[in-house]
Amino acid sequence: RHIYQDIYRKLTKQLESCKVEMKQIIDSSKQAFEQKDEAQSKVTAIKERNEKEDLQHNSEIKDLQRIISHDDKIKEFMNAKNNDRAEYIAEETAKRNRNGAETVKG
Repeated sequence: RHIYQDIYRKLTKQLESCKVEMKQIIDSSKQAFEQKDEAQSKVTAIKERNEKEDLQHNSEIKDLQRIISHDDKIKEFMNAKNNDRAEYIAEETAKRNRNGAETVKG
């Protein structure tokens, strides 16, 4: 009977040791799962923020391109008007010079 009690105590200790080890493994597994879940949440949040920033960036680029295009058109218009005015002034100056020369002759 004494031998059986010793074997029973050894097995009970071994069982308790296995239970403790199992609990530690389960806790470690839970912690790893929570960390993985948290990391996935962070990755998802970063991807969403990146997509929003990309959309905003593209929108800003389109706006700036539209503004640049508008400014280029205004510049072309102003250059055309300036050239027309310069030609008009040159013609008027030439007419005045011709009229002034005819007045001096006459």
